[in-house]
Amino acid sequence: SLKLRLLSLSLGWLLFSLLATGFVLVLLFRADTQQHFDDALRERLQDLAAAARVDADGRLSLVMAPADPRFQAPLSGWYWELRASGDVSRSPSLAGQDLPAPPGAPNGVEVFDNLPGPAGVRLRMAAQDLPTSGGVVSVRVAGPCVTVRSDVLAYMGWLAAALGTLGLTLGGLIVSQIVYGLRPLKLVRDHLAHIRLGRRDRLGLESPAEIAPLIQELDALLEERDRSVAEALAEAGELAHALKTPLAVIRNEARAPGPASGATIAAEADRMARVVEHHLVKARSAVEKRRRNARASVDRVFDDLRFTLSR
Repeated sequence: SLKLRLLSLSLGWLLFSLLATGFVLVLLFRADTQQHFDDALRERLQDLAAAARVDADGRLSLVMAPADPRFQAPLSGWYWELRASGDVSRSPSLAGQDLPAPPGAPNGVEVFDNLPGPAGVRLRMAAQDLPTSGGVVSVRVAGPCVTVRSDVLAYMGWLAAALGTLGLTLGGLIVSQIVYGLRPLKLVRDHLAHIRLGRRDRLGLESPAEIAPLIQELDALLEERDRSVAEALAEAGELAHALKTPLAVIRNEARAPGPASGATIAAEADRMARVVEHHLVKARSAVEKRRRNARASVDRVFDDLRFTLSR
């Protein structure tokens, strides 16, 4: 089915395009969400680093603690921690527990992913070691990795709904377009059925430019068929008229046989044979005339003729 081929190809490309678009959009959204998450961690870390103080005795203090309520709820997944010369300052959300140590001693702000945290929650951490007059201060801020994953999953749900709606809309438009585009072929089929049933003699359709030559060729073929039928009827009439007189003579001779009947019948039979042969040759000539693409091997015929004449 031409319609099935067009539908399968168009809908297949539509599905592939939607899936590829969705995949790329999810990757871009995840990267953007991760970037915003990391920027928020760095911002909190810089605030803590600016507020951290170490006195001459190596004691750690904060000028101003972060006001984010997520750092207040116990085991919320959002934590901060300061370490300097054995002195530790933690967010209330840690509930007295320690944050995991980063793999290295970061001089600048570095982000570490998937570190084990309190209550088995995987954390994403921003860390920095700051040299001060009272010693090195290790600043750490962490947030739950699940935050990014939950945002991405929520986005995937909305994106799937949007792309699904778009796919159904475009799929319906594709089906309508193909059905409408192939409608002229259905009209051609219906008109051919009417011609077969004798209700029409030509297609005579106003059609798009792509199938107009097809309709013109079909009408030309129908016209040639009608002309061939008319010629065949005329040939049949001529043949019947040419055989009518010899048959009448033969019938009369057969009713009253005499000494000359045999010769008369033979003469009339020869006359009938010549008439039949004449019409057969004429019919073959007409058929060969219509076979415009016919080809013959002249070399083979010429070789046979030369062999015959040379003897």
